[in-house]
Amino acid sequence: ARHRDKGCWVNFFREHPNKIICHRVVSEEPSIPVCLLSPIFTQFVHDLDNIAVSPEDCAFVVSLTDSMCGAFDSENDRMKKFIELFQHYTGWGLSVTGIQDSKTDGSYLFANGAIYCNLEVKVEKGSGGGDPYMQNIAYYTKSLPMNASSTQYPCFLLELCGTAFSVSGTVNTDRQIICDPLSPTYQLLCNPDFLV
Repeated sequence: ARHRDKGCWVNFFREHPNKIICHRVVSEEPSIPVCLLSPIFTQFVHDLDNIAVSPEDCAFVVSLTDSMCGAFDSENDRMKKFIELFQHYTGWGLSVTGIQDSKTDGSYLFANGAIYCNLEVKVEKGSGGGDPYMQNIAYYTKSLPMNASSTQYPCFLLELCGTAFSVSGTVNTDRQIICDPLSPTYQLLCNPDFLV
């Protein structure tokens, strides 16, 4: 996902036109939105606007914003704190996973090793040497089994750049990998005015 490196995602797009549809290339062919390809994404987007917020949800958001507003010395420190809070809240244990020649910042896997949820962290916006959205898509692409064209593997992509947090969804079809944003980018900023 480093845009300056040899063999980067830009070259992959040039070599495989219309293989990955992710709204980064003007000449992309139209695709079916991920919410129509996988009901799990449809449910996520529906819940984003309609789910009842509990006191536990509010406590998690306060804890997350308080933590993510802090200054972290490294990407690894921010990643560990986010995973700790995420696991406590959701019960999902994200773990650093080796995929080919790379290591993720935190993944939840299908039994066959394909990624079901992946976290990509940058210590702050503009640092870390890459685009977390594209890096997440690269991890997903690398994790797909050889027979992936016969089975769909939906995946939630979590991007955390300093205090900026967003969720995307990606899924493979028989000939493409399609990725769409599922949420806006939320700023995990501590604002005591919201607690009144």
